[in-house]
Amino acid sequence: MVHISFAKIEAPCPYCGNLFSDHDDKIVSACNKNKDGITRKFCTKCCHRVGLTYNIMSELVVFKLIKADL
Repeated sequence: MVHISFAKIEAPCPYCGNLFSDHDDKIVSACNKNKDGITRKFCTKCCHRVGLTYNIMSELVVFKLIKADL
């Protein structure tokens, strides 16, 4: 299991460009709680459900979910 404990960044929603911010480390904490290292959230602007994780360079990544992930 990989635990991420740093990186406070922003990434845009893949649907509308609204920025997801992890300045309070809530996203990284949610990623660490899940075995797959991914958390799912709804965009507050367009209401699409998206996946969030961190890449190997500690950058926040937001991506579209496929039907099986919903």
